[in-house]
Amino acid sequence: MSKTKKLREEWSVMAVGASLKEGTVFEFKKKSNSNVAVTIYRALTEEEAWKVLAETVKVTV
Repeated sequence: MSKTKKLREEWSVMAVGASLKEGTVFEFKKKSNSNVAVTIYRALTEEEAWKVLAETVKVTV
């Protein structure tokens, strides 16, 4: 199983803001613990934000 696929099972995503200059702000929340969140600023697409999350958090595949 790929790291991104595992992340998609464990995290939910929400776009919380957007700007033509800065891109979109995405907030990821861990499904098992809503107190754990990661915010990605200046991502151009949701796919790019998932890649940044994959580089940021530890995932056991």
